[in-house]
Amino acid sequence: MSKLKSIQRSGTLAWSSADDKPALLAVGTVAGAIDDSFECTAHLEIFNLDLASPNPAMPLLGSATTSERFQRLAWGAGTNTADYPYGVLAGGMVDGSIKIFNPAKIVGGAAEDSVVATMDKHRGPVRGLEFNWNQPNLLASGASDADMYITDLANPAAPTFYSPGQRQGGGPADITCCAWNRKVHHILASTTNSGQTVVWDLKLKRPVISFNDPNNKTQRNSVVCWNPEVATQLIVASEDDNYPLLQMWDLRNAFAPVKDLRGHTKGILAASWCPFDNGLLLSAGKDNRTLCWDPLNGVVLCELPASANWNFDVQWSPRMPAVLSTGSFDGQVAVYSLTDTAPPVETWQSHAGAEPSFAARRAPKWLQRPSGATWGFGGQLVTFGTPPTLPAGQGLAPPRVHHFLVATEPEVVQRAQALQAALDSGDVNAYCVSKVTAAEATGDATDRAVWGLLGVLSSDDARQHLINYLRIDADGVSPVATPEPLANGASGEEVVDNRLDDMSMDIAAAMSLAQLTLVDGGLTLEAMETDPLAISQTNSGSLLARPPPLPPAPASIEPVVEAQLRRLLVRGSFEAAVDLCIEHGHMAEALALAASGGPELWAKARDRLLASHPAPFMRVLGAVVHQSFGQLVDESSLAHWRETLAILNTYAGDEELAPLCNRLALRLQSEEGDKATAMLCFMCAGNVAATTRLWLDALAEPTNLVSGARPRSLVGARATPLLAFVERLLVLRRVTADTGANAQPEVSARLGEYGELLASQGLLSTASTILAHAQPAANGNGLATAADLLSWRIGQSGKVAGGRGAAVCEFFSPP
Repeated sequence: MSKLKSIQRSGTLAWSSADDKPALLAVGTVAGAIDDSFECTAHLEIFNLDLASPNPAMPLLGSATTSERFQRLAWGAGTNTADYPYGVLAGGMVDGSIKIFNPAKIVGGAAEDSVVATMDKHRGPVRGLEFNWNQPNLLASGASDADMYITDLANPAAPTFYSPGQRQGGGPADITCCAWNRKVHHILASTTNSGQTVVWDLKLKRPVISFNDPNNKTQRNSVVCWNPEVATQLIVASEDDNYPLLQMWDLRNAFAPVKDLRGHTKGILAASWCPFDNGLLLSAGKDNRTLCWDPLNGVVLCELPASANWNFDVQWSPRMPAVLSTGSFDGQVAVYSLTDTAPPVETWQSHAGAEPSFAARRAPKWLQRPSGATWGFGGQLVTFGTPPTLPAGQGLAPPRVHHFLVATEPEVVQRAQALQAALDSGDVNAYCVSKVTAAEATGDATDRAVWGLLGVLSSDDARQHLINYLRIDADGVSPVATPEPLANGASGEEVVDNRLDDMSMDIAAAMSLAQLTLVDGGLTLEAMETDPLAISQTNSGSLLARPPPLPPAPASIEPVVEAQLRRLLVRGSFEAAVDLCIEHGHMAEALALAASGGPELWAKARDRLLASHPAPFMRVLGAVVHQSFGQLVDESSLAHWRETLAILNTYAGDEELAPLCNRLALRLQSEEGDKATAMLCFMCAGNVAATTRLWLDALAEPTNLVSGARPRSLVGARATPLLAFVERLLVLRRVTADTGANAQPEVSARLGEYGELLASQGLLSTASTILAHAQPAANGNGLATAADLLSWRIGQSGKVAGGRGAAVCEFFSPP
């Protein structure tokens, strides 16, 4: 324990009971002691603890001279706060009188007027003196011949007296101490130097029980004090050097003590039970020692520094927890704080009979929170509260501890569980449909487009469904066309009308014509792929390059041309006949003749028509016929990306579809800066890395990834875009059968962040599954990633089996 203050006095002590003046300490010159100067006067002094001052001495506030010395001091709060703002002081004098002081007079410099009343009811030194804890106007006193009185100080200047009753048997004996029960206001206990302890009931005005140690009937008791929390328990101390005990008694069985506290080697002169913690008890004795006990467990917790003489007084402050005072015959009054209570081991070994129990050491109750809560890993919350009150004598009730699993973000929990259920079942298509519905409800066009495409890619007939997704109907009409930038102030309607005027057919009609032409010509796409000679090349080397246009077709074939055609047909010169028809603009006749001249001639006529026709769709048809989709992607208008993607989806082979979609996406991204459309094309290509890169870029700006209502928390503000990213990523990986082996490190970081969010909501199993998609640290010499550490923590929690804990521990030791 640490010493706070001290003064050179040999005095009995009393702490102030006033709530607003708890730091005042009264010291009365103790009877039976004399200083080196043989000063025989007696004083009642009031000191201020003054913890703010570094001076080790306590300042004296006032002093009053008395005719007799003190056996005991008691300070009560009083009831008349106007006249007695400091309460009242009662002194048990050596001559048997009790003096009532007004401490306010002493502090105020009017010490000569401080004695309010003097009561001469006792016939010997008053050693028992205490104010009632609950009715501060009642003062109990005891002296020689077992005299007990109750003084009513409602009016301190005119006190009234009554006896608690007649003690039954036991013979005359000096009362050495009395104490009021802390729980039951009308119960009082007194003990005598003959070893008898009596419990009085003021309502009945008689003793209700008396007892003494059956094994030592001559024991001289010096102290009695009640358990501040258990009404039926009290401590009785013996000043007999042969039996230096503190005995705990329980009045429900007063035939023998419940427990003996052995630690002093000589008789005990004073004891005090802490009013703030019934697990702390002070005792002082003739062996010059002051011990702090845990009376409930019967062990010594700590010891104050030993004095050079008997310690005859020890008291807890009734208003300041952890503060106590001691008085000894070596002429020193000291104030200590219950800190640094662990003495050196050799100190304990030097005192026989005192064995400390370090395992029993605990924080005092005033430092313990009556209730509290703490968060644990995995969304766990543990709360505790004040235990319920048990019947007297049953000790402490077990603490009320509750364990909760708290989800502070219900939307996160619901979405994470839905995603995990879809991944576990394998039915991601239904999950995508539900996400499309949710996006439509919030009006989020980007989210709707992404989930709609993911739904298409996860379907059984993805290519056919992609046509519907691109809004190309069965008749070849695109209901929703992507508008081009307006030029020269033209309106959107004018642009569309002009485009329709320039085009004789739309893209779907071109597809139909291409199929019809191939069938009528007797040449299928498969034949073209297997017979390279079936595909002729243009002189320009470009299938989509436009040669000079054909001459306008005349209304009818000129007689001269018709005669030449007849002669050529007769000779079977179909190729020359076709050239003649083309030269004069008769393309229909040229195609009819070429159909009879063999595949090569048919291809020549067809290619000439495709290259020379002014209609834009014929260029597209040429790309389809010649399978030159790469050149189509490179030269097509990006404003018509839907049509281009639809053609690739319809005609390109499985192996070339992904590279072509990637090629289109790169054009959209680099030339137009259209990341949203490029993302869709990357998704069609199954390019998880490129798609993820765009999503990660959007994740840096949460509003670019998802839109919706304002989040209700900071966690929700970050969680909403993070959830959207992980949902899209994992579904895309499932659709494309991508393992994530080549994923960017940032993806693992985001998955770790998402796993941490799930773990905070108590979804440890789901978080562990998600973290399995994150890549571990690259090698054993690097630091673990956040995902690695989280996986290790989940594994260590014991809630989820497996995890990468062992691998992490090879190169990282979590704190």
